[in-house]
Amino acid sequence: MIVSGAIIIILLIAAIVSRVYQTRLQQMVKKKTSELRESEEKYRKLYESSQDAILLMDKKRFIHCNQATLDLFKISSVAEFLKITPGKLLPSYQPDGNISSKLYQAKISEAFSRGKARFYWVYCKMSGDDFHADVIFTKIDLGGRDVILVAIRDITERKNPRLRSGSLMNYGKSLWK
Repeated sequence: MIVSGAIIIILLIAAIVSRVYQTRLQQMVKKKTSELRESEEKYRKLYESSQDAILLMDKKRFIHCNQATLDLFKISSVAEFLKITPGKLLPSYQPDGNISSKLYQAKISEAFSRGKARFYWVYCKMSGDDFHADVIFTKIDLGGRDVILVAIRDITERKNPRLRSGSLMNYGKSLWK
C-alpha cells in the first residue's frame, strides 16, 4: 500500500512537472514565432518599400525582385521579370567601350569569389532607354545556396548634367507658380 501510494505521488509530481514544462515550451514557441513574424515583416517592408531596385540572382538568371526593379526597368510583373535573362537588360557596350555581357559576367564572378562588387553601370530598360546606375552585388546564403543580392540605384540625373539642370529649372519654376 505504501509503495503504491508513493508511486502515485511520483506519477502526479511527474505529470505536474511535465505540464509545467510543456506550458513553458508552448510559451517560448509562441514568443519565438511572434518574433520571427515581426522580423520577417520588417525585412519584407524594407525590401518592398525601397526606392532602389533590389533583386536576387544566381550566376545565370534572376530569382526575385522588388517593385522598384519593375518600375526602373519598365517591366509589368515579377513573373515577366523572371523570364528575362540579365543580358536583355544590358546595352551592347558600356561607355568605356567594354562589351557589356562579358564585363557583367566578370562582375558576377567577382561577387561570388570576393563576396561583393560595387561598380558604375549602364543598363537598358525594356523600353530601350539606357540609364546610369550605381550597382552593389553582395553574395548571400539563401537556404544553403549562394546567390547575389543586387542593389541598383538610378544615377542618370547625377551623371547627365543636361537632365540635372533641366530638373533644377523645372523645380525652380514650380516654386514660383
